[in-house]
Amino acid sequence: MSALTLATLLTLAPSVGPASATVVPDHSLELGVAAGVFMASKDHGLQSDGVAASLGGAGLDLSLRIAYLPFSFIGMELEGGHISLSNEDGRGEMYAARGHLVVLYPAAFTPFVVGGAGVIGLVGGDDFMGADHQPAVHYGAGIKTLAMNGVTLRADARHVMALTDDGMANHFEMTFGAAFTISGSN
Repeated sequence: MSALTLATLLTLAPSVGPASATVVPDHSLELGVAAGVFMASKDHGLQSDGVAASLGGAGLDLSLRIAYLPFSFIGMELEGGHISLSNEDGRGEMYAARGHLVVLYPAAFTPFVVGGAGVIGLVGGDDFMGADHQPAVHYGAGIKTLAMNGVTLRADARHVMALTDDGMANHFEMTFGAAFTISGSN
């Protein structure tokens, strides 16, 4: 090995691999918010007063998240969301409540995958839990990075599959958000 090669490797070595100063530490609790777009299946199967709700199309997706990462590479996350959809028939409101496992590659820009289950449903007038709901599973991928001490920015995309009376409804969503680390130790 030449001296030039050795000097190059020693110079680059600190920048290769996980950047511990930019990775969320083990035993972290994160509180997050996100906004994005939810693309509802036209054949979603949700009903309001026995009539299929007309909710197909894209709409605003707002959510709150709480995550626990026992290690910098794996964690659990709970999420609650509100989805506002509109079309020629008016406006429709949905909700989502779900949990998932998050697997990350801790680095300056941290790619991650998620997989989990929950429920999506229609928001009824006075009925807090909605006029109809369905069990759903989801999977997706994204990337996050530490923007400043304790604040992480993230973007992710998911495929949401909801069980309907006629089979499976395929929804898609993309969100962008921030998470605030409220505890953790190295």
